[in-house]
Amino acid sequence: ETGHPRVLTLVHSCGQSDRQRGIQHLAHEGMVRRIIGAHWGLQPRWMELIANNQVEAYCLPQGQMAQLYRSMACGLPGKMSTVGLGTFVDPRIEGGKMNERTRELEDIIDVMEYGGREYLFYKAIPLDWCLIRGTQADTQGNLTTTDEAMKLEVISAVLATKRWGGKVVA
Repeated sequence: ETGHPRVLTLVHSCGQSDRQRGIQHLAHEGMVRRIIGAHWGLQPRWMELIANNQVEAYCLPQGQMAQLYRSMACGLPGKMSTVGLGTFVDPRIEGGKMNERTRELEDIIDVMEYGGREYLFYKAIPLDWCLIRGTQADTQGNLTTTDEAMKLEVISAVLATKRWGGKVVA
């Protein structure tokens, strides 16, 4: 209604949607300028915005996204891996860029050599906010994830956000 928030960057590692809810609520042109994520099958509104070049979009491997949170939480500048070499995420091929709007933008993955081997370097992404869900909470702010579908990278994403001075909302 107010036109705010606008031009956000949305980062996700495992879809966070069920084709209707979750991050589907943020799928409005102009609200999100850039989306970086993995596992797109449960996000039809996002796929429509991406296909129509209404948002910058990058697709990265889900496991690398989860591990990138951990690297960021440790204060590292990114995550080095052989995963993705020679695939669509390799910047010499497509760099994980999902549409024409994104193809002209900077790469968020670099190719590097270390010890005579080639690697992809997934660059750290500054996080200002992290939205998480917990099954139960106590008055001190502790959460359980007992009944949550995906809990693999929750603590890493929280710590990565805190590393950048961001805020966590549960």
